[in-house]
Amino acid sequence: MKFMKAFDIWQYGDMVRTGQIKLQKGQWVRLGPDGTLSRYHSSTKHHITAFHYPNATKKFLTYNDRVKG
Repeated sequence: MKFMKAFDIWQYGDMVRTGQIKLQKGQWVRLGPDGTLSRYHSSTKHHITAFHYPNATKKFLTYNDRVKG
C-alpha cells in the first residue's frame, strides 16, 4: 500500500467508514486540522478506532512496537 501523509480523520471519516479511503493499521491520522497525532486501528460503518499518544495504554505501546516491526 502506498504511503499516505497523516490527514484529518474528522474531515474524511465518512470516506474511511465507507471504504472509499482504505487505511492500514498503524497509519498516522490527525483528530482535527491541528489535532492529536494518532494511529489508525480499525473502522466500521459507525465508528473509527485510533490510539492516541501520550495517553497510550500498555496495549497501544505493545501494538506500536509490532507495527514498527
